[in-house]
Amino acid sequence: MNDDNFNNLNNIHSLIKSLPADINYVKPNGQLEQEVGNFLVPAKEKYQRLNRIDLYNNLSNDIRHQYASALMAQKYGNDIAKFLGNANEFFDFNASGRADTLRDQRANEIGRQYGLKYPNYTKEQILQKLYDDYYKY
Repeated sequence: MNDDNFNNLNNIHSLIKSLPADINYVKPNGQLEQEVGNFLVPAKEKYQRLNRIDLYNNLSNDIRHQYASALMAQKYGNDIAKFLGNANEFFDFNASGRADTLRDQRANEIGRQYGLKYPNYTKEQILQKLYDDYYKY
C-alpha cells in the first residue's frame, strides 16, 4: 500500500470516528423517497400525459439525491454529507453502473451546495427550491 492510499484510509477512518452519535442517515429509498414522491405527484402526472415517464424518472432520481444531500449538509456540513453520498454510491455502483453513479454524484453535489447555501430552510422549502431550480442545471 502506498502512502497516498494509507493516508486516504486514515482520513476515512478519522471521518467515520467523527460522525455525530445522533446521525440518522436515511437512504433515498426510505422516508425521503416518500416525501419526494408525494411532492412530485403533479410532475409525474404531467410526464405521464406527455408519454415521457423517462424524463420524470430522471427528475425524481435527481431530486431525491439532491434533497438527501441538502438535508445532510444542513445538519452535518459538507464533509459528512459528501462522505455519506459517496458511500451510498460506492455500495450501489455495481447495481446501477458508472453513468448513473456519476449522475447521482452530481446531484449529490448540487444538493450539498443548496444545503449550505440555505441552512435555515425547512425540508419543504429546500425541496421546493431544488424543484424550482432543477432545469437550471
